[in-house]
Amino acid sequence: MTSIITRSLLVGLLALTTTTACGKKSEGEAAPADKAATAAKPVADQPAPAAAGGDVDLSPGGVAWKGLTLKGPADSKVTDNGAGGVGVVMGNFAFEINPTEDLKLRKDGIKSGLEFSKGTVTYQVDTADEIAYTTETPNADGAKIKGYGFAMAVTVAGKKLYCNAMLDDEGQVAAAKTACKSLAKK
Repeated sequence: MTSIITRSLLVGLLALTTTTACGKKSEGEAAPADKAATAAKPVADQPAPAAAGGDVDLSPGGVAWKGLTLKGPADSKVTDNGAGGVGVVMGNFAFEINPTEDLKLRKDGIKSGLEFSKGTVTYQVDTADEIAYTTETPNADGAKIKGYGFAMAVTVAGKKLYCNAMLDDEGQVAAAKTACKSLAKK
């Protein structure tokens, strides 16, 4: 549970840091910035890549992932996440796939992290095999920063695998879920 709580806190801090670093004061309100900063579009404002595409080989994540693929852009990156699962980067977002998951424990971690940061969570999906949620966390000036998360089970060759991520927008969540649902054995 400690790792989930730590991760939830880190996600909140990362969201705060990223938003502050991008010069965004609050939802839809841009902060003053120099010309170079305004010329580059923040990653979160770029559209999520379509999950459809070629087969992305998950074997770079380790022996346990050999023979598993998912659909995604050709430039997708797969890494060992250090906890028995894989990290998948598709353009401007990333998600994880793990061999085990406890959604109740994940929800407890989300709740604990948001209590600490004085944030809120709203669940759009809350079933035994999937959660989808939106968080709102205040930054230093009190403005709310939104985050979009999900965790879901998928069955591949009779075995359950679990995808999860905390992302910048609903489009990224939809693309990650589509990729997860495409998991298959070669």
